[in-house]
Amino acid sequence: MDGKWLLCEVTESPSLIKHKLFQLERALHFLPRVPELSKMKVGALAILVNGERYDFEQMVKEILILPDTLKLSRYPLLLGWTPYRNVYSEIATLNRNNLQMQASIAELKVS
Repeated sequence: MDGKWLLCEVTESPSLIKHKLFQLERALHFLPRVPELSKMKVGALAILVNGERYDFEQMVKEILILPDTLKLSRYPLLLGWTPYRNVYSEIATLNRNNLQMQASIAELKVS
């Protein structure tokens, strides 16, 4: 990608991947119209996604083939997933798991 740019979007939820595709498409459409950016060459596109891996994989299956009419279909597209890295979301997950465990224990005591 010598001298070319990587256009990148980041989202917390796999459900927003289609929105990010729209934003990349819009950027590709309007970049040539902005004088300061008109000479910018795009080499590839990327969307980095947080959230649940299963949800990410399901969304990737939905968008596997992009219509040829989209400008972004002419570029390599990298979709990257990462687990939650936010301390607050990790604490919320632990709290949720703890509540579920407590509910399971309470249910066992009743049986």
